[in-house]
Amino acid sequence: MPMLYESLMGGTFLAAALPDAMVVVCFSGIGFSHRILGLVAREGREVIQALSAAVSFLALLLYILLDIGRAPKKVWLPYAFVSFACVLALSISMSLNYSWASPFLCLQSSFVLLGYMRNNVYSEVSTKDFFTATALSLSICGSVVLAIWMGWRMSVHFDLFTTEFDIFYAAKNVALTSYLSRDLDLAFDYSTHCMSNNSSAYEQTVRESLGAACGILNDVVQMQQWCPAVVGAINIMSAVCCTFMLQGQASMKGPRVSEQRTQEGMLSEEELQAALRLQAILKRSLLVITCLAAIAYAAASTSGSAAIFTQAFYAFGIGGAVTILGYVYVETDHALLHKLMTQTRFGKIVLSVFRNEWMRAFLICMFNFAIPVMLLVDLLRQKVRRLRSMATSPEAVNDKFTPMGRRVIDDLRAWNWAMILRKVDILSFICILLFVGLKATYVFFSWLNYFLLASELNTLAMCGLVFVIGFLMFMLPIVPGTAVYLFSGVVLGFYAASTNKQLVEGIILGSVLTSVLKHVACTGQYFIGYLAGKSVHVQRFVGVDKVPTRAMEMILNKRGFALGKVCILVAGPDFPTSVLCGILKLNIPQMLLGTTPVIFVSIIPQVTVGALLTVPGNAKEYSAVATVFAGALQVLATLYVSYKILKTAEENYQELSQHREEHQQVAELTKQEASYTRKFLEVSSWPRLPFYVRAMIVLSSTIFWGAAFVLVIDFFSTQKICFRRFSMTDRIEDDLAGGGLGGNVWNIVIQPLGSIVLGSTLLACLLHVFVGVWLDRVTRRQLQLVGPGLEGSWDSPIPHGSGCTALAKQ
Repeated sequence: MPMLYESLMGGTFLAAALPDAMVVVCFSGIGFSHRILGLVAREGREVIQALSAAVSFLALLLYILLDIGRAPKKVWLPYAFVSFACVLALSISMSLNYSWASPFLCLQSSFVLLGYMRNNVYSEVSTKDFFTATALSLSICGSVVLAIWMGWRMSVHFDLFTTEFDIFYAAKNVALTSYLSRDLDLAFDYSTHCMSNNSSAYEQTVRESLGAACGILNDVVQMQQWCPAVVGAINIMSAVCCTFMLQGQASMKGPRVSEQRTQEGMLSEEELQAALRLQAILKRSLLVITCLAAIAYAAASTSGSAAIFTQAFYAFGIGGAVTILGYVYVETDHALLHKLMTQTRFGKIVLSVFRNEWMRAFLICMFNFAIPVMLLVDLLRQKVRRLRSMATSPEAVNDKFTPMGRRVIDDLRAWNWAMILRKVDILSFICILLFVGLKATYVFFSWLNYFLLASELNTLAMCGLVFVIGFLMFMLPIVPGTAVYLFSGVVLGFYAASTNKQLVEGIILGSVLTSVLKHVACTGQYFIGYLAGKSVHVQRFVGVDKVPTRAMEMILNKRGFALGKVCILVAGPDFPTSVLCGILKLNIPQMLLGTTPVIFVSIIPQVTVGALLTVPGNAKEYSAVATVFAGALQVLATLYVSYKILKTAEENYQELSQHREEHQQVAELTKQEASYTRKFLEVSSWPRLPFYVRAMIVLSSTIFWGAAFVLVIDFFSTQKICFRRFSMTDRIEDDLAGGGLGGNVWNIVIQPLGSIVLGSTLLACLLHVFVGVWLDRVTRRQLQLVGPGLEGSWDSPIPHGSGCTALAKQ
């Protein structure tokens, strides 16, 4: 047994250390990244990229079709290494478009190795021991990588954020610099052309080429500098997640046997213990996924102030969520999972969540075209299995799909595709609003910033205007509070500099002003929710009679600075959180008291970030670190909120699920609309819909998802394809080559793809609304044909939040 644990520690350490070593040696400034990128930076790069993509896809296809995973180790192990090399070559060829591709592929490979070890090598080791070893290995590797990075940086200059690194390592990328300047009739130099505004003497086309070259080179240089720090931080974050998952072992002592057994049947004592372990795994996996989603959201919402880290942590959030889902699949006894889902209270809650149409729509958004592609591959794999006589049962021989593919198809056939695809529209539209709204917000704040400075207002008038404008922006649901905090810091930072004041004075003034503004805006948002909450339809939409909402209400009703309450009010999205407080009619002073810690968690750091963005030199790197710190606090708060809501809902399930007199109208509305809802589901059944309606539903979903996908690619890519790079410290009047918009705000949109995305989104909105109106009218017409006895019992719920815009009642 001691030998097994020594092997476990050594195996997990190698799984974490080898990819980290590859990142440090091959893709950071410590190693030979400039030479590897030099191999990519040459003519014909697109051809190499296309060939790498084709070979990688072929390798994956053959792995599935030939069931290489079932082959002996001497077959699949070399095949896995060759496939990884192909994918790594593809990521390297994409480095000029997305510089973080290769480091994150290596980082993700460590989790794949750990998953393989858990499933094949250490399957007999307990979950606690495996996670302990993994957490220890990740923390050691992360700490070592961070120590190496800090020593490397400080060996050159004690200041970790000095711009001397940018100049020094840009000069080392000789081949890349030569490739980027191949069409320029000048000696391209990073310090001369990228770190100063000395390019105004060149022609417009030359300035645009210089701007594109500087953008690519700057992203590469920043990746080379910060890559080890990001990888080390992610390793430590992963170790924290593993430690958190370990807590599930201790929490299994709480539930009683009677609480785990239900009327549907009995779990044996052995099954009960396994079910408790599985339940703990599912709980903590759900919380970790929530935490990773919060990381992705925080990265997207702070993209204007932390460009160095945003793409890296966004990718970590998405990749980490996929990793956790894979871990759950490996760690789960699927037969026991079925019993857990049908015979325990927690299982029924989880099952209801995964059967929810919104969850299914989210899965469609995540995998989308991969679903039909994988079904097609599964069809081909079954044919290959027949030829190789690998089918194990008569049913498998006669079926067109493999048993796993058949289960997926049977499950998908039971879905209400019309309603799921319409929810895909809404989720994709929200994603589009987030990206477009952030761009529009930064353009507006940039114009406003320089307009206010040109007005030469006194301090009182300047603060008054910032307060009023910030309040109006807070009232817009798509504007995150982070953007308002940054705006305040930028404006008052510029104002302090223009009036010969110290920057710290602008930071203090902005922090005090924004703190007051936040509380006033929360009150305004509260009253929006209070007025909207008078509508029974709104109450039902937010689920005031549902257990999760009531659990959140129970937490928010606590007085003072209860940690769960503070985390909800501080980490939650600004507008929805305060509006929900109004709908639930919470105590306003207590709500504002619980919101107060946001001053230290988000307002002061973000105002400081905004002010630092106005300072030339290396202040942007300081501001990026401050943003990451604020984002980390928000992520930790989100994790605790998720845990607290889940725990409150489970411990107080009976109390929270009881009928309340104040929600009687919601129950009556549900009963009144029962006949309408049944008929609507019948009308929207996919087989019963006319072909042209199904075509419009599929077309709108495809357009929405495609537009959102293109915007995500634009967000990650170094070479922008939809929207130009622009921050609130840039000037609209500057030419495009200088980082401005040439005096025209519409130049933020890159032609033609940007206009195509916006135009197609508008078309998809019209299609979505048309289908909603059609479904509503057909449902009403069929109910009228049933008879007059049902009149008054089928008010349509469709106008209340069914699409991109509210549908007018017919």
